[in-house]
Amino acid sequence: MKLIGTAFLTLGVLNFVITAYFICVFGVDALNGMVHGGHFYLGHKSNFTLVPRNLYLASLWNGRSQMVSWPLGMVFISMHVFMNRITGIS
Repeated sequence: MKLIGTAFLTLGVLNFVITAYFICVFGVDALNGMVHGGHFYLGHKSNFTLVPRNLYLASLWNGRSQMVSWPLGMVFISMHVFMNRITGIS
């Protein structure tokens, strides 16, 4: 169980780093973007940035994976803290 928790925590941190990179470089992401006329745009509020298809898809899958990896990371962190309190290990 500890190995699984560590793996999900590592994936969550990696996903966070990738997200931070997209936001720092482009200031936008694909979840708020759009595809219009065969062109791919990353978006934030009403600002859109034209990007290649591969970059759009990478940002889109990164954003979608956040919806799974971040909550699972929080669950495993909570389980780790809870189990350490029960067993008395710090």
